[in-house]
Amino acid sequence: MHQTPYQKILWLVACQAHAAGDRADARIILKMVEAIDGCDYVLARQLRLALRAGYRDQCGEVPAQRGFDEAMGG
Repeated sequence: MHQTPYQKILWLVACQAHAAGDRADARIILKMVEAIDGCDYVLARQLRLALRAGYRDQCGEVPAQRGFDEAMGG
């Protein structure tokens, strides 16, 4: 499966959250990854709002659409 650049960021943050014992935040981030799999960037943005501020900052802003996400990869 192809991961977008933003999904790669999310995976890293999810691993950090899980390692820190912040399981709820890790689950939310994984739901964001799933939303992006379905090209539902609106849902990913909504889910991001449920994260603790530190994780929101680490995740950064959700790209508006797949094309912008792919462009993040250079």
